[in-house]
Amino acid sequence: MLNSLELTRKRFEYEKRYGLLGPTRVPLNAFVEDTLPYPGRNGEIVSRKALTLKREWSAVDYQTMLEGRSQFEREDCQVVVIPPRDPNNKNKDFTEDFLKRLNSDKLGKYPIAILNRQDYKGDTGDRGRNIIGKKKVKTVFIVSSIVDDHDLADVQHVAFKYRQYGEDVEINLISPFIKSERDDKTVELIGKNRTKKHTGKIPSIAVTMKALSPFINNIYTFETHSSAAQAFAAVYGMRLVPMSLQNELLGKFMNDQESFDPKEWYAVGPDFGRTMVMRRICDLLKIKGISLSKFRKGDTIESLSSSLTEEETKLLIGRNVLLYDDEAATFGTVEDITINHLLRANVKSINILLGHGRLQNDWDKNLGIMIKACDEKNIPLRIYVTNSRLPIETSDLNSFIESHPGKIEVVSVAQKNISVIKAAIKGTNFFYDHDWERSILQMVNGYDYNKKNGNTHR
Repeated sequence: MLNSLELTRKRFEYEKRYGLLGPTRVPLNAFVEDTLPYPGRNGEIVSRKALTLKREWSAVDYQTMLEGRSQFEREDCQVVVIPPRDPNNKNKDFTEDFLKRLNSDKLGKYPIAILNRQDYKGDTGDRGRNIIGKKKVKTVFIVSSIVDDHDLADVQHVAFKYRQYGEDVEINLISPFIKSERDDKTVELIGKNRTKKHTGKIPSIAVTMKALSPFINNIYTFETHSSAAQAFAAVYGMRLVPMSLQNELLGKFMNDQESFDPKEWYAVGPDFGRTMVMRRICDLLKIKGISLSKFRKGDTIESLSSSLTEEETKLLIGRNVLLYDDEAATFGTVEDITINHLLRANVKSINILLGHGRLQNDWDKNLGIMIKACDEKNIPLRIYVTNSRLPIETSDLNSFIESHPGKIEVVSVAQKNISVIKAAIKGTNFFYDHDWERSILQMVNGYDYNKKNGNTHR
């Protein structure tokens, strides 16, 4: 354990050299100690772990916010939807379904407001923005996934327009996906000797949170990947509630099962972060699980999973496998696990639950390899991925789905967002409420993730 003098030094160095932390409402003891940064060889501030808030501090801080606002202020609200910029893109995100569901399910006092964009003539790239149906309210819920800087600018614009009604207006961002949340790899292992190189990627998370902080009070998001998103949100004066999409994905998966015998199933977690969700799935389904560790190759930074032990391989033979991961970017991680681990274990079927469909680089190639390999061994493969965000413009997920029928199922997160807004209006503390706290992506003090239900973890 670090003593108070060492902690003070770390905080001083962090604020002085990193250049990102100024005066903050977050006390030093709100952070998990071994995630605090420290000075590197060249004077830069680095960290071996993503900056992390303690769960109990987040819960109390959120309760303080709730007690500072009346029920009248929470109910005097309006929801604003920011649709994707390219309405002609075949790969729709969740906002289309969100608006359809709210045709018969009103939130707050007023109809939904929608951001409308108008391109100016010429090639400047500037956009005119108009919020259709905007009302003067005490509480605002902006609904948008922030995929890139243009989306970030849209959110800032909408929030600024409502902020003009007064500083006491509470502005909430409901954002299933927020860019930069994966950029927490501050240390990479390079070369045969696994030399540590400090990459400094973590500032991109801080920069995004700082860009939102003048406009946003609270953020609700899913599968953040990095605890630094919540930590930096707090540092810059916001509250971020990080939740899992396990219920939506698991619900769709279970609906597709004609029967379910827990003895025939095993859950697999690709890395420690997803292992937390995997443990919850094991508890819910009464199945056992195996969690892998993940490392990066020094030359290509390719992500690979540790090999199954001989004992774990035997456990998986002839079993149905359920794998959970937070995102599908290149499909590299799940392809590695499928080809090099699960198929070699001669599993009965492979079922993959994925939070976000980022889809970049060789995603279709890697996914095609997985499907072909499973088909050759006559092992059923089923992939569930949400519509939390719009895939990159060069991706055509729908065409791929049509070319590989029965392999991929897109799961809507629209109702999840509606439920979050309803709970926020009600004044729910997501960290305390039993129906919500199970999905909070933070470690629970006192919970033994290694031994629960006889699961294995390395």
